[in-house]
Amino acid sequence: MDILEKIIRENCWKFDKGYPDMDIPKDVALLNEIVEGYKYKIKEEEGEEENLMDKLLDTIRNSNLSNDEINSYINSIQNRGFTDDVKNVLLQKGYTADSFKVGDKAISYIIDKISDSEAKEFIDYTPKSFASAPDRGNFAKVTGLSQGLVQDLINIEPGADAGGSAIGKGELFLALAFNDIDNRGGGGDLNFEGKNLEVKGTGGRLGQQGGRGSDFDYLGFLGDKYLEEEELDEFLNDNRNKLINYSIKEIFDAVDGDKSAVIKDIQKALDGVYFNKGLAKKYFNGPADFKDLAEMKIKLTKLNAEAYAQKTNVGAFIFMNSKTGEYVYVDVDNLNDSIDSGLFGTIVKDKIKGYQWNNPHPNMIIR
Repeated sequence: MDILEKIIRENCWKFDKGYPDMDIPKDVALLNEIVEGYKYKIKEEEGEEENLMDKLLDTIRNSNLSNDEINSYINSIQNRGFTDDVKNVLLQKGYTADSFKVGDKAISYIIDKISDSEAKEFIDYTPKSFASAPDRGNFAKVTGLSQGLVQDLINIEPGADAGGSAIGKGELFLALAFNDIDNRGGGGDLNFEGKNLEVKGTGGRLGQQGGRGSDFDYLGFLGDKYLEEEELDEFLNDNRNKLINYSIKEIFDAVDGDKSAVIKDIQKALDGVYFNKGLAKKYFNGPADFKDLAEMKIKLTKLNAEAYAQKTNVGAFIFMNSKTGEYVYVDVDNLNDSIDSGLFGTIVKDKIKGYQWNNPHPNMIIR
């Protein structure tokens, strides 16, 4: 349908015959008037497209915006001009559409997030060496980047990599901020000094979320084996026994005489929970290991961390506060020392609580 036919159909009701009769002067005059009106409308629309800049400026002038709001809009508009530069920085660090499961959508998402932050600062930044950074510190101070940009970069989560592994908070930031950390493309979050480097943001877990692991009843397994009926009912109905350390101490204390069999069964239960790496005997292997509930919680943290590192082939961790940029770097060889010194631990600060049979991999935070 051409434009003239469209005009006639939309205005046919205005003509006596339902259409313009070109032999009737009145119809010709009316048709000319209608066409001229459409020409004016088209010119007006074209003028609006040509004068979008004027429209934008008029909108700003006539809006009741504060100086901070105006500066925010100015910053956003300026940052949009750095799209190609941001893309080049990503390319230099090996991030292309092929790096992500959703391809170009992930790249566009990253560029938009950086453009909404401090794009110029990001482009001008020269990556630092993480090997020269302290094992504990603040990323804004270590990199020299503004706190706002650091936080914005930490919070970028572009989905899964090409291999399907989720890219969590902080991973992209670390690869962009440091010249000796890079995206290794599978089997671990990042690579640093030849080691798989795993990043744990605020509340990160060393294992699956509660309820997603094995559904085997280890508490019932231990209770059935070492307690009589009435004693067993009391044991299973005591909420304190939901805590791993509390319940295994109860079972250990309930056995008289030779403790070797109950220790082996406790080890079997703990290894079942902690990835079957056979590490439970390293931390729970004698009477001294079942005396103090607070010490037992620390041992569970060590068991959880070491077993997880072995399962995932992780060589080092970075635990970070996603909001403040505070971080702790922990090499797996120093896991136990880091836990003993309190560098990181369960989000539950209670000295005894934190590890439950239905949630054996609790949320972790830096201290």
